[in-house]
Amino acid sequence: MMETVEAALAWMETLHPVWVYAIVFLVSFGEHVLPPIPGDVMIVAGGYFVALGLVGLVPTIAVATVAGGLGFMAMYAVGRHLGPVVLDPDRLKWIP
Repeated sequence: MMETVEAALAWMETLHPVWVYAIVFLVSFGEHVLPPIPGDVMIVAGGYFVALGLVGLVPTIAVATVAGGLGFMAMYAVGRHLGPVVLDPDRLKWIP
């Protein structure tokens, strides 16, 4: 397992900073849309890349914050539209 993490970090170190920001964005967004995604690990990796000087601190924080907010708002919109259907008590009468 540790070799996989080290290989992923080594691969990301070779990427252009724009791609690192894109990965941070996608994982931070996906953390709210698909909860099993470990978004916090990517945030820590983003901090690692900031410490290496590969990406900037402020853009990394901004990208992660915006992506997390958009992911949360997307799931809120889904819940707002599908909530009445999911919570309808007559939908699943066969479940006590």
